[in-house]
Amino acid sequence: MHVPAYNGSEGRKNIIDPFFQTPCTVVWRENYKYVRNYEPDREDELFDLDADIGEQNNLAKSHPEILSEMSKQMDKWVKDNQAALPQPLETSMIR
Repeated sequence: MHVPAYNGSEGRKNIIDPFFQTPCTVVWRENYKYVRNYEPDREDELFDLDADIGEQNNLAKSHPEILSEMSKQMDKWVKDNQAALPQPLETSMIR
């Protein structure tokens, strides 16, 4: 499943909107959830939802093979379906 989304973001005091959201794309496979973040200062995230339902432990660096597979799966799905992707905030919205 592919979901274009906007994640909540912490520590963004220089953003005008107090409910600032980070653009991302999310895909699930079995127990894994992969989050591709589109802001340049945010890394991609990978979570094992069976072991970490609260998404506290980013496995992207410790499981690069799963991250790579899911990234390719996401790219193919987006291309095949001409899916809309979320866009980063314009710099004009940042103080």
